[in-house]
Amino acid sequence: GQAGRWLRLAFDVGRELGRPTRETTAVAEEYARVTSYVSPPGEISSLVEVAIADLAALDEPSDEDRQALARLRAALGLARHFARDIEGARQSLRAGIAELEDGPPSAGRSRLYRALGWTYVFGGPLDEGIPLLELARSEAAAIGDAETLRWAMLDLATSLAFQGHLDEGTALAEKSLRLARDAGDLPLVHRSVINLIEFRMARGDEPDAAVALAQEELDRLRRANVVHGATVLAGNLGNCMAELGRLDEAIAYADEAVATASAVNPTFLRNMLITRSFVHRVRGDAAAAADDAEASRIVADPEPQMDGWHLMWRAWAEWPDDPRAATDHVVTTLRQSIPLRWIRTWVAHWAARMAFRIADDEWLEEAVAAMRSGARGGGPGLKAKRDWVE
Repeated sequence: GQAGRWLRLAFDVGRELGRPTRETTAVAEEYARVTSYVSPPGEISSLVEVAIADLAALDEPSDEDRQALARLRAALGLARHFARDIEGARQSLRAGIAELEDGPPSAGRSRLYRALGWTYVFGGPLDEGIPLLELARSEAAAIGDAETLRWAMLDLATSLAFQGHLDEGTALAEKSLRLARDAGDLPLVHRSVINLIEFRMARGDEPDAAVALAQEELDRLRRANVVHGATVLAGNLGNCMAELGRLDEAIAYADEAVATASAVNPTFLRNMLITRSFVHRVRGDAAAAADDAEASRIVADPEPQMDGWHLMWRAWAEWPDDPRAATDHVVTTLRQSIPLRWIRTWVAHWAARMAFRIADDEWLEEAVAAMRSGARGGGPGLKAKRDWVE
């Protein structure tokens, strides 16, 4: 956005004029904060790497210098994560943690733990992320770092939901949203809303309240030109409207999400193309669904939470010509490599429908078992799916 461009200019001019390193790295921190999720991650990484090198070169760094360096490393880790350089992100974050390893709890180390945990939640394996997020939360609580505490709380909520604990994840995300609103932390407000919509949809809650919350927040993000948040919320609403059968609204939201996603990063563009492919499929436009699905394949590697979507669009495309092969593919993949319980539940419901349609008792039994072992708790929609499968 505009703020990011001015801050980048301020950073570059400050270095050219020989301003003190602590002054220019403070500008770099602010740049990373306001451009996260907005500017291309490669641009963020390139500036933050320069600031890290400048700060690391100081002869006698103070404690605050070390904390600033940790915050910059956390920002670099997230930027590399969004560029899908997962190992590069983790390397940077672990290096930052090692530099503060012998010190007391600190805000910088808490942020590094939180960013490192994030890379496992969204890059896998999930089980390795949760202890890191717990460390982030405990360190933030120990020193009274309310900002990192409420962000780590939302990441833990996401981890719980991914593990299938939808009720606990929803409750923690609602608490994060309340804290964000009380603090005026608008980026966390929209992130919390985005996650809450996903959790409530996955739980099968009554949709009206969730849709109203999403639409209200989407309008605010459009007015504020928060491209990342608006993109994800539009995609969420596209999914939700398709599930509700409100197909004209579904395709409008999906079109909006695809149109703005390219301004965020390649991963989001891929995700939104898959979202729109699903909406096209529900609308009965198989050709458009196939076009979007094919376009998504060349953009970036999917996050683990998107594995189920990629599996299902291939199965839907294959179903008209060879329903048995499509069902075999879904059930076999469900058995082997859908790690997130939330997504397993969603795929298992489709697998059960497909196995039922081709009268394959063996595959149906596997789908039922997967549904039973999937997401726990939930609202009336998820209960209805479970009851139907039983």
